[in-house]
Amino acid sequence: MPGKPKLPFDKLLLFGIGRQSEFNDPVFRVVVDKILRTLEGLRARTAVVELPGRHFDAISPERAADILRNRQAARKSTTCGRIEPVEAQRAITQHMIQERRRVRQI
Repeated sequence: MPGKPKLPFDKLLLFGIGRQSEFNDPVFRVVVDKILRTLEGLRARTAVVELPGRHFDAISPERAADILRNRQAARKSTTCGRIEPVEAQRAITQHMIQERRRVRQI
């Protein structure tokens, strides 16, 4: 869908996640992979993404960020900025700091 002129984006992409009651980590991974493949196909260098299931707290912000980071690293793909409420942004930032410290200690 075209984004402009009503939105500040060139394109707006929508991805289905199936039934809310059946949403889980494997579904999250499948949808994230589809998002990343689509962005690669569009040759998008950056994107703003609302991660699947986050709008109804089906997956924690920290878990979603971990899976996204791992999927992006495996694909060496598009850089994604995430849409998150302030509290979730803080939780993700704190989680990433702790993960970096953990990795350095290994």
